[in-house]
Amino acid sequence: MNWAKQWLHYIKIRFMEHLQYPGNSLFFLIGFFLTQFQGPIFVLALYNAGATIQGWTKWEIVLLQGLFSIVGGTAFTYFWGLTYKTSTYVRDGRLELFRARPISTLRLVMMHSFHVQDYSQILAGIVITLIAASHLPITIAGIIKASLYAIPGILFLLGLTILAAALQVHFTNVPRMGEILGSLLDYTKFPKRAFGVAQASLVSLSPLFLINYYPTKALLNEPITLTGFTYSLLTGTVILIAGIIYWNYALTTYQGAQG
Repeated sequence: MNWAKQWLHYIKIRFMEHLQYPGNSLFFLIGFFLTQFQGPIFVLALYNAGATIQGWTKWEIVLLQGLFSIVGGTAFTYFWGLTYKTSTYVRDGRLELFRARPISTLRLVMMHSFHVQDYSQILAGIVITLIAASHLPITIAGIIKASLYAIPGILFLLGLTILAAALQVHFTNVPRMGEILGSLLDYTKFPKRAFGVAQASLVSLSPLFLINYYPTKALLNEPITLTGFTYSLLTGTVILIAGIIYWNYALTTYQGAQG
């Protein structure tokens, strides 16, 4: 597929660019890697102090956070940059240049939003998950199921990202979108029982719940109905389709950097 080759070629270029400044790249890679351990360390300290979250052991919550770093890190690496770079491209006129190219504008913007350093979040997530798994009865079947259940979460994050980018094209001045959405994602780092009744209800109804709750339950070999997986997959797919539709509509209303 031609677009896949273009994507891989651009990723290679981005890696080569970062290798030109190894010290800078190493600093950010280590920084992003270490920050992923803040949540697990907090959880372990909380449980060691005697606090608990009903129905969850400390290592199950650490596992939840490790999976968040994997799924979230995948999003942050490959497409989350749309949430904060799109507004820049709109203001400086680069979006007009992207639209003039004979390939998908969305794909081009996404390629230019690729963030190499966030690979360290994926690596940190794998390390955290492995540490937690060493204290839990994890099986190969659980790993396979968890991988499948991670797909709807990635689809949801991709759709959410495209919706956010489309808002910035349509209204041209929607600041700090990435920070706003990033704050919402913090809710998914803990099970719903960690929150109050109102917050738990909101989290349960929100698609944010799909990002790592179902993968964690699958990895722990806890029963998840086919209905639950279907709900996850349909929700992620619908939000992705809605994001693409809105993006295409936003482009029809876009009048250029001076519009």
